[in-house]
Amino acid sequence: MSYSESDYLKLILAVADFLAEESNPLIRDLVIRTVFNLMLEVPLYPGLLASHINDLVKDFKYEKDKNKLIGENVIVEMNGETLIGKIKNIEGDKVLLKNVHKIVKDSEVKVENSSKIKIVSREFFYEKWPTLDFRNNRLEIGEKYEQK
Repeated sequence: MSYSESDYLKLILAVADFLAEESNPLIRDLVIRTVFNLMLEVPLYPGLLASHINDLVKDFKYEKDKNKLIGENVIVEMNGETLIGKIKNIEGDKVLLKNVHKIVKDSEVKVENSSKIKIVSREFFYEKWPTLDFRNNRLEIGEKYEQK
């Protein structure tokens, strides 16, 4: 079996398609981390994970056994902010989250201290290995992969 026929490539392409459809960076991050953790837990079945990647994010529903939900990652959109965290406790219809991160959408933000900025660059690869420059195959963030 060649690499192009492997289930790992199908999983990578499924993640790429999910990322092209999902604009919320917190959801994107959470799904990628979940896929990675599931790959470690069930390493022999990347094709199954690829075929069900869209099942990872679903609407919250109370379960009879609320303890099953403790520790699950959740995404909450409220008051113009997106929160991500883990369920710590459920009491009635109230859910207590821990390890909460949030993102606020602004059209512009002025950063006063440029030392706080980190760049995620794809150029490092071509700087280290200039003979492997295949940038004509590059997808932009949010662009769907279409096999040629």
